[in-house]
Formats: sequence, C-alpha cells, structure tokens
Amino acid sequence: MIVTVHLRWGKGEEERLVPLKDLAKWASKRGKDESGFDRDILVVGDMNIPSRDSVVFRAVRRYGLRLAKALGELGETAAGTNLSRKATYDQILHRATNPNRFTDHAGVVDCYMGD
Repeated sequence: MIVTVHLRWGKGEEERLVPLKDLAKWASKRGKDESGFDRDILVVGDMNIPSRDSVVFRAVRRYGLRLAKALGELGETAAGTNLSRKATYDQILHRATNPNRFTDHAGVVDCYMGD
C-alpha cells in the first residue's frame, strides 16, 4: 500500500509531531493486522521533517517506519529535498512485514533547473 502525505509546516516541529506520530501509529497498526490485505506500507511525500536527527523523524521511526538503507547512506546533504539541499522535508519511508520485500535501493531525482 502506498500512502502519500503532505504535512502542514506549522510553527515548528512540535506541531508536526502529533500528525506524524498518528500516521506512524496507523502504519504500525495496519502492518500488524493479519486480516489486512496488504500490510507492507510505503509512506511518501512532504512530511516537513527537517533532518534525520529531529524529534519528528525519531518519532516515526519509533513506530516502525524506516528509511531505505541507500537513502541513509547518501547522507542528508546529498539527499536534501529543499532547493538548498539542506533539509530532508520529503521522505520515502516503509514498514515491511518482511524486510526482504524491499530492495533498499534508493536515490534522489533532482528535477529543479533553477530560475
């Protein structure tokens, strides 16, 4: 299942914490529901997570959403998704019932051509 997200920026990370926790809790619950048709979940989109050290990123990981290994290995500077490439607002996270179902291959497609 693929879920797309565009989280409101708000006044800071604390405002994003509750909706991101709720999303991560939902993904965790859905992934554990053995009566569910598809329990492997991809969550993609603009989650306004400024860095992988942020409280909001730690919160989604706490409930089982994971970053593809290849994206983690790129480092935040190479994988930055804002125009200055200094923040990783856009994310591709997954919750897999079996880790072998995801290749962990990933990358960033930079479509910005400048002004």
